[in-house]
Amino acid sequence: SFTFHQGKKKTHVIHLGDPTGLSYSYDLKQGALLQTWKGKFLNATQMWLDRGEPQTAEPMGLNVVMDGKFPLVLSSQAQPDSVDATKLVYKGYKILHGRPVYMYDWPAASLKVEDHINPNENGTGWLRTINLIGTSPQKSNIEVVVGNSPDVVEINAGLLALQGMGYYVQWAGAPAVILNTQSSGKQVRVPLQGNSFTYQLIW
Repeated sequence: SFTFHQGKKKTHVIHLGDPTGLSYSYDLKQGALLQTWKGKFLNATQMWLDRGEPQTAEPMGLNVVMDGKFPLVLSSQAQPDSVDATKLVYKGYKILHGRPVYMYDWPAASLKVEDHINPNENGTGWLRTINLIGTSPQKSNIEVVVGNSPDVVEINAGLLALQGMGYYVQWAGAPAVILNTQSSGKQVRVPLQGNSFTYQLIW
């Protein structure tokens, strides 16, 4: 459906409501999480009422807004605000254990990407695993942007708070690099080790 994200209308969005009570909105064109929330699922009234203007669906729970950007970058390169269809090619999704896995071609790195988003064990957030197909364990020129935020608070190694403690990111492995950016203030990057990276989004 359509939804607004940071004031912009997104037109290729999938909303997922999980049986655990967690939900998210995902931009299929950008391979990006837009928002996540708990509780009731979606108000789609504007999709059909009065001929469906402005044709948007909105969360029924209190949402946490994500940066809405493709999370993978080549080392030393800036993360773009958006990527066009020639630089990130959506290849559809498959169902694994009852949940979608989003699939992409990423020509800049000559790789295929699979994005898995599942509830974590205690139901406090999402466990996101990004798999790269075509890479080797020695490939080290890719970084994962786990968050953009005006502020970043380090709770301990591998656990950071973003957006004024609005949500947390947690992972195991390489330490993060925190960059200053003009658009968001702070950007948290983790160097990829191997062909897969898993982190939690907790709120």
